[in-house]
Amino acid sequence: PSRPGAAARAEPPLAVVSDDLWLTYLPRGLRRSGGGPVVPDGVRARYGTAKRYVEAQVEHGTMAADWDTYRAHAGVLDPAETTIRGRPAVVGAHPGGGRVIAWLERPGTGAWIRVSDSLGGELLPIAASARAPVGD
Repeated sequence: PSRPGAAARAEPPLAVVSDDLWLTYLPRGLRRSGGGPVVPDGVRARYGTAKRYVEAQVEHGTMAADWDTYRAHAGVLDPAETTIRGRPAVVGAHPGGGRVIAWLERPGTGAWIRVSDSLGGELLPIAASARAPVGD
């Protein structure tokens, strides 16, 4: 039997960003609202609305050959060094608004997550929830 309120406490669905990265945590009420199809060469996924959102992107290729190259490519404003899931990362402001964290998932694969200012406190938990079939 179902208890009252059980659905409200249910975990949000798995958030698939690409064929090799997914998020196991999104703030409640966010559903996929944009981005591209899941393809092997990287993709952007957007969850939420214009005012309350999470964006995630996976990038493959020479721009993600190593951490120094990807860090420069990510273009994070006012960057602060950190780590996410044991990997070096940089967190700061996104040129288009909101907060962003970027990291090298593995040589040749970089990732970043951007959140609206209203979800700034959720940025690190969302990034920490990222999973990949290699290394996790």
